[in-house]
This record gives sequence, C-alpha cells and structure tokens, in this order.
Amino acid sequence: FEVSWEPLSEEAKRLAGLLGLFAAAPVKWDWVEQAWALAGGEQAEAEMDEDALADGQAALLKVNLLAKAKEKEETGERRYGVHPLVREFFAVKLAGLAAAVALQQGFARAMTEVAKTIPQAVTVTVRAQVTDAVPHMEEVAQRWTAGLAEDDKTWCCIGLGRFYESLSQWSDAERYRLRALEISQAELGERHPYTASSLNNLAALYESQGRYGQAEPLLVQALEIRKAELGERHPYTASSLNNLAALYRAQGRYGEAEPLYVQALEIWKAELGDRHPYTASSLNNLAALYESQGRYGEAEPLYVQALEICQAELGDRHPYTASSLNNLAVLYANTNRFSQAAETMSQALSIRESQLGPEHPDTLSSKRSLQAIQQALEQAT
Repeated sequence: FEVSWEPLSEEAKRLAGLLGLFAAAPVKWDWVEQAWALAGGEQAEAEMDEDALADGQAALLKVNLLAKAKEKEETGERRYGVHPLVREFFAVKLAGLAAAVALQQGFARAMTEVAKTIPQAVTVTVRAQVTDAVPHMEEVAQRWTAGLAEDDKTWCCIGLGRFYESLSQWSDAERYRLRALEISQAELGERHPYTASSLNNLAALYESQGRYGQAEPLLVQALEIRKAELGERHPYTASSLNNLAALYRAQGRYGEAEPLYVQALEIWKAELGDRHPYTASSLNNLAALYESQGRYGEAEPLYVQALEICQAELGDRHPYTASSLNNLAVLYANTNRFSQAAETMSQALSIRESQLGPEHPDTLSSKRSLQAIQQALEQAT
C-alpha cells in the first residue's frame, strides 16, 4: 500500500482519506461527490473542485486502491468499493492530511443529509433508497458528530432509529435512540430542547413495546425541559403533552390523559392552524381516548375531521391518511357498522401495504383488524 501511496497526487490522497471515512460497504459516488463539495466549503481553491475529484478517482482506480462496483440497472447509480484493509490504510493516512478535519465534516454532513430524508413513517420506497447508506450513517452516528452543527448532531441517529423501527428491529432502534440521547446530553447539554426530543423518541420506542415504566419518566423530563426552555405554548411542548397523554391512555389512565390531549390540541390549533397535520394527529389522539371510554359519539366527528385534513394536506396515499382510515374503521366496528368498517379498513390496508410494506407492524395490525371485522360481518349476516 505504501508503494502505491507515495506517488499519488495530493488530490488522490485527499480522496483516499475521504474514502477511509466511509464504512466497509459499497459507496454510492453521489455521496462522495457531496462530501467532497461540503469538505471544500467556501474555499475557492481548485484543490477541492470537481476536476480534482475526478483526477483523484482516476489515480486510485489506476493503482487498484479503488474498485468500481456494478451499476444498479434500474437507476444507473455508480457504486465503488474499497477493500477493508485498504480502507484501514486510508483511515490511518487521513490523520496526516491537512484537510482531515474538513473531510470528516464533509462526510458527516453528506450522510446527515441522507438521514434527513427518512420520515417518521418510513415507506417501502424510502427504505429502498436509504438501505445502502445505513452502514455509512452508522459511522457518523458513532464517530463523527462533534464536527456537525447543533441542528444536525443527532440526525443520523434519528434516521437510523426510524429505519430499524420500520423493520421491527427493536434492539437496533433502541441502540440509536440511546446514542442520540447520549450525543444530545454530552454535546448540547442536559437542558437543551434537542435533548428533550431525544428523550421523547426513546420513550416512544419503549411505549411501542409496552415498557411504560421506562417511558414515563423520560416523557415527564422532556415535557419539563420544553416548558422551561421553549415555553408553555410552543408546538414542541404540545408534542410532549400529547406523548405523555398517549402513555396514560395506553395504561387506562383516562382522567390524566384527557386534559393533556385537550391542551395539546388547543396549542396546535392556535400556533399551527386548524389544517395542519399535527392538528389532525391531535384530533385522532383525542378521538382514540374517547373511543377507549366508549364515548363514540364524541370520537367519530374528530376522526372524520382528522381524515379530511390528512387527505387534503398529505394526500390519499399517505401513511397518516391510512392511520386515520384505520382508526375510523375500528370505530365503525365497535359500533357494529361492520360493512363500513370492512370497506374503510380495506382502504387503510391497501395504503399501508403499498407505502409501508407487507411486513410493517402497522400493515400487520390492519390485516388482523380486517380479518376480525370480516368474521364479525359474516356472523352478523
């Protein structure tokens, strides 16, 4: 490796150093180009321009320190590979480069931009787009957050948590929720709003697994931070109120949940508007609480309103629209309107299968609900 390294140009060595930051997995060249550009920042020097990158690529290919992988036929994306031993060699050499810090920041920022494309409801399409980036985002999450801006420090952890949760890989999701909290507390502080967000995200994962005892203190702590640092009327404070209410509802603590749901809804309406998707989510949650108590007449108009907002603002095929349909279908079933319930649940299932995938927990939930509704319909007729 040293024999091949010494004659390399400076641009080839800088590119090698950058490649040493990526995980031992195929690298899409678009990520390399973005990281290279971000590492250059506002510099006007030609040493970090596109020509320098192309020259460096050619030099590394020539001495077999970089291998071109197969292009994806459906997209034509270029992928490259670096042998694990060569990658380790590049990582060592990076430390001696003048541009080492800039390259680290460029790599971290490029993969953070990929992480930001992962929504809370991870669709099949999104999952296919980001799967190859996962090992590289993991490198950033574990090693390179210090050089990122305050807003970006936990984004790779957030994206990875969402990705793994969509696959029901709970231990992996928990690992990155915990890592996000660790980064927030160490790099931003115990009282920072992003620390509250990390607490909320970890609590949500615990709640989805029925680990209520672990979730509640995290939610209470997040709410207290947001009230103190952002204010009583901030939308993020409303989010914390909503999350704590959801936990209470799941435990059957309806009297404690209702005032929190009502307060969250009132804040979101006032701060974001009657037509905002968060307002729709809040309507759904309050309706679910009423339904849990058998207050169907109060729940139904809220579900209908939430569905109408989701369809208008997010579209007929959005996962949140599917959630609204699912909730309304369950209400119809609980009030013995099985024909309406079956039709509505079928719509929800169709959206979830196409957008989230057949094995997603939400899809499986709708499938089980539809089967139960169809059985009830058969018995009723």
